[in-house]
Amino acid sequence: MLDDIVEQAKDDNEDEAIVFLDDDSKGKKSSKKRKRDKIVQTDCKAKMVVKVIDGRWEVIYFVSKHNHPLVDKPCLTKYLRSHQGIPPEERAFLTHLHNCNLTTGRMMHIMSDFYGTELIVPYGTKHITNLKTLLNKDDTKEGDMIETVAYFKDQQREDPEIFYKIKYDEEDRVENIFWVDGAARKAYVESYHDCISFDTTYMTNMYNMPFAPFIGINRHGQSFMLGCGFVRQELAS
Repeated sequence: MLDDIVEQAKDDNEDEAIVFLDDDSKGKKSSKKRKRDKIVQTDCKAKMVVKVIDGRWEVIYFVSKHNHPLVDKPCLTKYLRSHQGIPPEERAFLTHLHNCNLTTGRMMHIMSDFYGTELIVPYGTKHITNLKTLLNKDDTKEGDMIETVAYFKDQQREDPEIFYKIKYDEEDRVENIFWVDGAARKAYVESYHDCISFDTTYMTNMYNMPFAPFIGINRHGQSFMLGCGFVRQELAS
C-alpha cells in the first residue's frame, strides 16, 4: 500500500512534482537485533508521481506492482503509519463528546456505530484516551489562569498595594505574568533594594514557563522575596 512518504522531484520540464513512494522502498535498514516486531524492507518500486497541470493535480507516472503482500483487510489499515491519527473533522466531534463528559468507551462506541463496526474505525481507544488527556490539560491550563486572575482581584480588595501584570501574545495566550504584594513593595523601599536577584532556572513542566522569583538583598546579606513571575520567553522586553 502506498505510504505518505513524499519527496520533491523534477520531471523532464524541470516542473515540480510530488512523488509518493511505498514504505518498503527504502531498502535494508540497519537496526539493533530484536527477537520480536521484526521489520523487513523489500526495496519495493511501487510509486506514484503527481503534478499540477492547468490548475489540477494529475498522475503523470504510476508503478502499481508491489513485491510484498498487501494489507487486504480494512480493519488492519489503522495500524499502518500512514493511516494513524484522528481526522480533523472527527477530532472536533470527539472534542464535543469529551466536553459532554462522555467516557472513552462511550465515545468509541458512538464512533463504532458511525462506521458500522469497531473493526474499521481508523483509530483505537488509545488514540481517544490520548486526545482526552490533551484536552484535559488544555482545560486545566485555561481554568488555572482564570482562577489566578480572579485571585489577584480578590487580593487587591484586601491589599490595594498588590500589583500584577499579564502580557498576552498574538494568539491570546499568556506570555508573561508578574506580581508583587504590598508587603514586598514596602520591604523593597525600606531595606531590600541594594541588590536584586532575578532567576529563571526554575522550570515548570505543565505550563512550559520558567518560574522567576525576584529576590531582594540588603547590605547585611539578608534576602527577601519581593515578587514572582512566569515567563514563556526570556526576553528583556
